[in-house]
Amino acid sequence: MTYGKQVSRMTVHRELKKLRFKARRKIKKPLLTKRQQELLLKFAKAHRNWTPEQWANVFWTDESKINLHGSDGIYYVWKKSSKTITSRDVIPTLKFGGFFGVAFVKVVLGT
Repeated sequence: MTYGKQVSRMTVHRELKKLRFKARRKIKKPLLTKRQQELLLKFAKAHRNWTPEQWANVFWTDESKINLHGSDGIYYVWKKSSKTITSRDVIPTLKFGGFFGVAFVKVVLGT
């Protein structure tokens, strides 16, 4: 509620800092369905004891997105630095709208 008072942006900023809040950039991560999250967790649990030699035999790929119509922008969230990341701190990303290509990368372990 504003109670009919005007407050400057800097006043809000200063008061949040007094309460030990810090402006943090929101992180971006792929938007995953519940099913995808369950499958990733299952995969992680099944492979948590793999050795570096086993991981060295995995062929990794990654996709890069190029925006055709401007930047995705930067978003900030105010939070205390001791708090963990919550869903409010994340900007979900989607894998469409623009151009993307696949980069083939071999990660060399131990270098």
